[in-house]
Formats: sequence, C-alpha cells, structure tokens
Amino acid sequence: LLSQALPPPPPPPPLPEHLREASPALPSSLLQRRLPVPASAPPPSGGEAGGGGPVEGEQAERSTSRKSPKRVLERLAEWQGAGEPLSPSDLGYVMMSVSKLRLAEQVLAESQQEFVLSAFTASTDSDAGAAGGGGTGGREAWTSLAASSSCYGLRAWSGSAQDRLLEALPSKINAVQEPFTRVQVGMALFGLHRCKDNSSLRAVLAALTPKVVACEEELQGQEIGNCFYGLQQCNDSPEVRGMLAALSSKLHASSCSMSPQELGNALYGLQKCGAANTDFIHAIIADLAKRVAACEARLPVQNIVNGLYGLQTCRDGPEVRALLSSMAPHVRESPELFVPQQISMALYGLQQFGESPALQEVLSALTERVLDCQKDWKFHNAAVALYGLRRCGDTEVSRALLGALASHFARIAEPINNQGISMAFAGLQSFREGPEVSAMLAALRPNVEGCTEEISGQTISIALHGLHRCGGSPEARSLLPFFANATAACKKPFSVRQLAGAFYGFWGCGG
Repeated sequence: LLSQALPPPPPPPPLPEHLREASPALPSSLLQRRLPVPASAPPPSGGEAGGGGPVEGEQAERSTSRKSPKRVLERLAEWQGAGEPLSPSDLGYVMMSVSKLRLAEQVLAESQQEFVLSAFTASTDSDAGAAGGGGTGGREAWTSLAASSSCYGLRAWSGSAQDRLLEALPSKINAVQEPFTRVQVGMALFGLHRCKDNSSLRAVLAALTPKVVACEEELQGQEIGNCFYGLQQCNDSPEVRGMLAALSSKLHASSCSMSPQELGNALYGLQKCGAANTDFIHAIIADLAKRVAACEARLPVQNIVNGLYGLQTCRDGPEVRALLSSMAPHVRESPELFVPQQISMALYGLQQFGESPALQEVLSALTERVLDCQKDWKFHNAAVALYGLRRCGDTEVSRALLGALASHFARIAEPINNQGISMAFAGLQSFREGPEVSAMLAALRPNVEGCTEEISGQTISIALHGLHRCGGSPEARSLLPFFANATAACKKPFSVRQLAGAFYGFWGCGG
C-alpha cells in the first residue's frame, strides 16, 4: 500500500531511486479488514421471474410447488431419495432458495450438499447444458433463468464447494441461447459478492460479460447496484476490465434515478476493481457522481459510508473529485450520528486522494462527525481512520481532523498489535510537526508502549517511515527508545526494504 514513491521531506535531500523503491509496504494481512460488509441488497425485484420462457408439464407442477424457499429442503430430500437427477431448472431453484435461507452448510446436510454439487459437476455437455432430465424423458437446456439463479445462489456457498460451483458454471452460462433480462443480469452478478478472486471466478465473469452486453433491457437502479456490488472481491484483471466495460456502457444507457441504497451498493462494489484506473472506471465514477448529485433523498449514514469505502483503490482525478463534491453535503447534513466504525470505513476509503478542494470538503464534514461521536473507540477503528489520512496532505482541514481523532486516541486503553501500530503511523506520513501531530503522538505513546506482541521489523519500518516529516518533535523523539528496544529484541533480520524505510524515517527525527 505504500509502494508508491513519497515526496521527500525538506530539508533532507531526495531519497535515492533505488532506496525509494524499497520504501516499506504494508503486508497483505493489513488488507484483511475487520469491518463488516454492508447489509446485502434485497433479492432483485421479480424474485425468480424475468425470463426462461414458459414452463409446461411436470416442470409447471414443480414451479407451482416453489412458493417458499423452505420448500426446497423437502423437495431436495425427495429427489435425493428417489435418485432423481436434477435438471437445470431444478438446480437454479435449489441454488436460489438455499441462498434465501442461509448458508448452504447451515441448512443442507453434507449428503445434500454433495448431491447438488455432483449435479453441477456431472454435466459436461455444454451444448445441451443438461444435468439430467429431471424426469422429463429428455435433456433440458440451460435457460437464462436457471443460469442466473445458479449464479445468484453462489453467495450461500464457500470454500471448496464454492470452487466446484465456479468451475462448473462457465459452461452452463455459455450454453444459454436466449438473452438475459435486466433482472437476471443483476441476479447473476450479485451472487458473486462472496466469491474469492481466482481464475474460476474470472472465468465466470468472462462467460457473463457477453450476456450483459446482449441484454436488451435498460438496467434500472436495483440492477445497477447489484451488478457492481457483486464485483467487490474482484481485483484488476482482463476479465474484470471486460465486465467493467460492459457495465459502463449499460450504465451510460440507463436514464433511471437511483436510490441511496443502490448508489451505496454500486460504489461499495468498486473497492478492489477501482484499481484498474481505466477509462471505464472513470466513466462509471463520473456517471455515479451525477446520480448522487441528482438523488433527491438524503443518503443514510450506512450508504454514505459504503460509497466512500468503495473508493479505496480508485485514483484521484476529476471524476473522483466530482463524486466527493456530491457526497460532502450528505456527510455534513445527515441527521444521523456516525459511530466509530463508520467513520473509520469512510476515511479508509479516502486513502488514495491528495489535497484537492473536494477532498478537503469531505474531510471537513467528517471532522464534525468525529467531534460529535460519543461512542468509545477501539484502537483498530481509530488506526484504520488515521490510515485513511496518509495521502490527504498537510492542510488546515486535515490537521483539524487529526486533532479530533487524537482526542479519541487519548481515551483508548486496550492492548494493540503490530497491525494497529503500522496503520496508525502510516497515516501520519503526510504531516509535518505541529500541535495536532504532537497531540496524536502523545496519545499513541501509551498504547504503543503497552503492546504485548513482539514488534516485527515490518512494523518498526512502517512506524519510523511514518515519522519522516514530523519526527523532530519531543513527542516523536520520546517514542524512539521504544522502537530501539523493539529493534534489539527483533529475532528476524530486517530486509533491505525494511531498513530503507526505517532510515528514511530517521531523516525527520533530528540529530
């Protein structure tokens, strides 16, 4: 996260290029956030409706019996007991219904889970897409409804079971001959939001992209929100870029207004794929910024937080600044109080942006929210909030926010770990010495000195690197004995990268 070169602090000379590249980076474990994902969006309007064509004969009877998701447990037991193969429509129904109940492992016995998984993986005929005749006397083709319902149901599965489903789904999606409806597009992508980013997920995205392109209906707000929300685990890749290009076109063609929840869900889904930094991402953010500005309803706090948090990998630019300008009034004028976790999520989403007027407007509004917050803070939430300031610039507004956060840090009395120390000090790297920085360092000291973990070389490097502009104050220098002792006690040798980061930080600590 700190891989981008930072401007050297005056008066020391610029850091040599070979050392600048070795500046410390936060370990991947720091990206394992302990923040809850927002409440899942409701199932797309229309439920299981919206495509797949008429159902006749025995399938019509089955469809009639599917009024309640709980009915799936009875039907699945009947099919399994009779050794009856599951048709594509059966599989879509099972996947959709189970996802509406709970996680598959909580509602299905192991034998039932294996029965469903085997039905998916046993089918290899991508032309017919058959998983068995379902008692109809012939192979049933995969329809857009069956495929989209199956994708929607992925959210109920995890681990190796989810991997097996992801590996089996591309051939089923490719076998669909009819176009997906707008509801089915939203259903299919929404179901991916719990899937880990891997080659199997990217294969599913590649199969779904032409279905999105071929959809003839104009996407509405709920489908837009659901589509982007489903991409939240997806890092930048050719398959993700292809999907973003398709969704950008659909978003541009849609004239609908969007509700606060739909806007929050759409922005939240960009949290990883925003790093693509392509024209498509810029167009998507620009379009969503206009929709936020046009939203007549005041955004609730959770939707504001989700929207800002989703920007965490997006690069600064005119489109992002337009979005921040649109979000700032909602932050400032919300009648709801922000709790610590919401403040930390919002600030964490701003970590890539410089000191633009639009960002300063959002930071100013968040400062008021920090000052109004009466809840007790956990060190982790406070550290995540501080980390979000790492590129915000040393401005009057950012200093006011730093001072407001320092008042909460001063009241925290709990054990902290390497992760918390790293994130807190990394957040100080934009700031020079001053009363707000001194207050923050004074508040951090008892927490840092009370850490019961062995301090790692990575933590020492990141912490000292964070002091490279503000290390000359008495409060900063009072922390140096702690880090000296931690360095002496560190059992694992420092890497060259860690040493470079630590020595770079000494430049700001005086003689």
